Amino acid sequence: MGKLRYRSASKLDCKRSCPAMYDCKYRQKLPDQVGPPALIGRAFHKFAEVYVQHLVDTHRQSDWEEVSRIFESLRTDPAFAELPPEQVPATREMCVQWAQKTIIDPEAVAAVEMQIPDGFRRRMDAGEWGGFQANLGDDIVYVGIMDRVEVSGNTLTIIDYKTGWKAPSETELRKDPQVRYYPWAVSQEFPGDWERFVVRMEYVAQGIIREVEIDPVDLPDIERDLLAECNALDEGPFPATPGAACSYCSYTAQCPGYAAIPDVVKPPATAKEAETIVSSLVLLKRRVKEWEDLLKGWCNIHGAVNNHGIEWGFWAQGGPKVKDARALALLLKEEAWKCLSVDNTALKRLLKKHPDLADLVGPLMVEEKITKFTSKKAGEEDE
Repeated sequence: MGKLRYRSASKLDCKRSCPAMYDCKYRQKLPDQVGPPALIGRAFHKFAEVYVQHLVDTHRQSDWEEVSRIFESLRTDPAFAELPPEQVPATREMCVQWAQKTIIDPEAVAAVEMQIPDGFRRRMDAGEWGGFQANLGDDIVYVGIMDRVEVSGNTLTIIDYKTGWKAPSETELRKDPQVRYYPWAVSQEFPGDWERFVVRMEYVAQGIIREVEIDPVDLPDIERDLLAECNALDEGPFPATPGAACSYCSYTAQCPGYAAIPDVVKPPATAKEAETIVSSLVLLKRRVKEWEDLLKGWCNIHGAVNNHGIEWGFWAQGGPKVKDARALALLLKEEAWKCLSVDNTALKRLLKKHPDLADLVGPLMVEEKITKFTSKKAGEEDE
């Protein structure tokens, strides 16, 4: 067997976010500056580890009275050593609010800050990488740390704490490779006849929890995908892909994609100049999307930004939602029509699928059109 290759969720996520950043950080090994957001995250994870372990050791579901004492006792811990003094109050508030909302079953906790493979972080800190065996393919050691693992019956739950401000939707999480890789990684340390895996993401800054279920029958496919991504990790090219990762990237000086703001286009006097504006708008819309992605990255870490009365950030949205429209209509009977809203796009699809309904629905419809200044593909029908 040749030299072992070490892979982690952090490396894979970095390459996905921006190949150029991965090249600078992991291949060229350029110095990486750790900013306050990362230090806050490090401190919070240490607090959560100690607090949950305290609950397990004392067989408690919660212990609010100990929260402040535990936080203060960690102020001299290495995880808190580099935390800027001005960030201590915000970090304390995050820890306290999370602890006050957290109730656990101490008997269900199977691991806290679980290292995969066991003991890898201690060896990594000591520079001792010998003694490991490949756990993926022939020569890959996939390493990682799971914040908390719980077992209830035949269900294994992986809990991951996120200290950024962005709280992706459940749909977004289902598409996140890292979320799919969690159950595979934990199953290496906890083999068993599991009926289901649950990945719970706790976004502590927003107080939002998202859960995604992973079917154990998918583990072989997940392992195949993970192995393929790990094998391709050091394959080029390594282009810059401006996006959310730019907000915490330490390598903007080396970034080939670092571009200037586009020039302002003058008002058109001819058809040719109008066409030029169309081309510029296409590029500008793409640039605006890139700027929004950059701002999302900043706000995810630092919170909302207020500039002259305009705030950009992540805001919790939503409310009660009817999950069974048919049951609601039966319940409300004659009053149901007051809550009815017809989706034109859905109606068009229905009539296209069932053209025989057009004669029945036609008398109920009325043409209603407005003009809207926007763009569309040439030849595309108006809505």
